[in-house]
Amino acid sequence: MLRPIVALITALLLIASTAHAHQLPEQLKLGGGPALNFSCVEKHCVSLSVKCILDKGCREAIECASKCFQDWDKDTSSQKFVVQNCTSKCVFTYGEEQTYQDYMGCLTDNKCMSFPVIPRTCKAPNVKPVKQLSTKDFGGKWWVQRGYHKVYDCYPCQTTEFKQINETAWLYTPQYETYLVNNSLHLVTNQQFVMPNTAPGENISFAYHDVGLDHSETWWPLDKAADGSWIIMYYCGNTAQWNYEGSLVMSKSRILDPSAYKQIGASYKQAVGLDINDFCFTDTSSDCMNT
Repeated sequence: MLRPIVALITALLLIASTAHAHQLPEQLKLGGGPALNFSCVEKHCVSLSVKCILDKGCREAIECASKCFQDWDKDTSSQKFVVQNCTSKCVFTYGEEQTYQDYMGCLTDNKCMSFPVIPRTCKAPNVKPVKQLSTKDFGGKWWVQRGYHKVYDCYPCQTTEFKQINETAWLYTPQYETYLVNNSLHLVTNQQFVMPNTAPGENISFAYHDVGLDHSETWWPLDKAADGSWIIMYYCGNTAQWNYEGSLVMSKSRILDPSAYKQIGASYKQAVGLDINDFCFTDTSSDCMNT
């Protein structure tokens, strides 16, 4: 649920590689999106820039994202969902190789890229969990049944697994299918994030580096079924000048009993003011995993 944002910054890289030859300005902004400082790229990332342009996958990721990026100013959807969905397909189709990720890391670590602002919509500090839960309550494997963020939370065949690795930390492993540019599905299995062990009632806050960007994210555990069959959460995150929010409904079984949504819907309304009818349904019917 965290990678689509990365592709938006790739649109300018191909332009950057020919900046001096074409006497482009010191800083170039395309549409309403990110701006690239060419002097910064030349100082810190010139070799990686050349390597990216010569690499077929990295180059194709740039070209693909640039087409999505042209619609930035036209996209009036909340949190730029339309553009993010488009660039997400570019990243997962072309941008998973190390060359692409190294270049993204160089640009962001050296602040060669400035981002347009996506306003903060986080419900904090008005989140009021129904139950006092901790990281331990997430332990085990879950199927994601519904999601709130239209890009990050709505992937089909989505599972999450939480394993305690020591007294202070848990390992969070999401797996999901994402659409490629040809609309075929690709199973993502290479993401893992370390989360803190929390006491009941504490928020779960953690930071991580993913495909060249530093993220800071906070989860609010909201409610859990008495029999442990489902759990719900709300999260907010940020990276650069981008802010995002989302929420997941997770169950221990592939199919959640529809009768559970009466309590889930009431809990969301009470805890964070969200309407369960605004959530997407995730497709759990795929045979992408033998579970």
